[in-house]
Amino acid sequence: MDLSNKILESREERKRYIASLTKDFQIISVKANIPGLNKNTKEAYVIVNHFTRLIEELKPIKIEKHESLDGIYVLFYFDKEEVLKEKTIYLEEHDEIGRFVDLDVYLDSNPLSRNTLRKCFLCDDYAFVCQRNKKHNLEEINEFIRTSVLKYLEKIIKNIIDESILKELNMEDKFGLVCPSSNGSHKDMNYDLMIKAKNAIIDDIWKMFQYGYENDDLNDIKDEIRKIGLDAEEKMMIATGNINAYKGLIFVLGMIATSVGYKISRSIDLSIFDIAKILCKDITLELKDGCDTFGKYAYQRYGIGGAREEAENGFINIQNVLERYNLNDDLKDALVYLIINCDDTTLLKRCGDIDKYNSVKEEFKKEKDYLKLSKKCIEDNLSFGGAADLLVTSIFIKKAKEMFKI
Repeated sequence: MDLSNKILESREERKRYIASLTKDFQIISVKANIPGLNKNTKEAYVIVNHFTRLIEELKPIKIEKHESLDGIYVLFYFDKEEVLKEKTIYLEEHDEIGRFVDLDVYLDSNPLSRNTLRKCFLCDDYAFVCQRNKKHNLEEINEFIRTSVLKYLEKIIKNIIDESILKELNMEDKFGLVCPSSNGSHKDMNYDLMIKAKNAIIDDIWKMFQYGYENDDLNDIKDEIRKIGLDAEEKMMIATGNINAYKGLIFVLGMIATSVGYKISRSIDLSIFDIAKILCKDITLELKDGCDTFGKYAYQRYGIGGAREEAENGFINIQNVLERYNLNDDLKDALVYLIINCDDTTLLKRCGDIDKYNSVKEEFKKEKDYLKLSKKCIEDNLSFGGAADLLVTSIFIKKAKEMFKI
């Protein structure tokens, strides 16, 4: 049996299964409208996940996710009395990528019909007319879907990056870190400079996400995103007058953004942390050669691997933060957790020696008066850039998980 017949058979099997469910339930089926024989494209996963999140807001009784040759699809169970068709039509017609999804509502074996015909992706004609007349070729249609979904993703990801950095930056009294009302322990930094640095790196963090989204070989991805990261560092240094505001964040958030891009565009059992761990395999080996950076000195002298070791181990501290804290309300508690538990080379450099470094961590374990701690950190010229980078990235992951149903 050729692939086209297998797809038809899979489609009929899905219809029979839905028909069996409509004896007791009303069903919404979410499936990407992808032409051609390859129904399980990267775009299909993004489209289905996007509308899964939106249909979940209607509070279904049950949700089932399926994979088939006819494309991935999600079924939502509802009471038969609910009126749902108009809501799904609204999403198809008004959502940014609604034209690329089929939101079918079943009360019996056949989907409920809509009162208006759907328009073509590429022109103002009706879709069925273009299909019947073969007005557009397959490559043209799929390229339009690809670029449209990428445009949607770019807007979403850049917004999440911006919001995540600002959420950390706008916290007050955070232990020597820059905030809106204070430079903290930084004579060369202020709030406006951090905003400039943020704006300089967002495009390249998006590019890392996009590279993970579009490419399959994790080894090739690793090499390319390093180049993008170096470009981001250069742009940041130009924006800040050669002041390192977010070099660590470019690495940490860049690796995670790449991993999220890879994760949402395919069906894999790997978590975003598993993907990041593969991307960062043996990355601490770079710290063993030479001693031309403080990071190499810290690793060779004290075994403190900083951001590289965090990444190589799959960002365990970020995983713990996401499990333990509500990142809407518990940001400062999460930051304190990271200060205590992560290997922060920024702190070590400020402390000057390992004994002072360890004593600062012990003080954070004991002292619960955060305002007192914050004042003391400024007096002692301490800062926790590594912990702040991990907090920003934790916020990013939380938002990405919610947006993309990871």
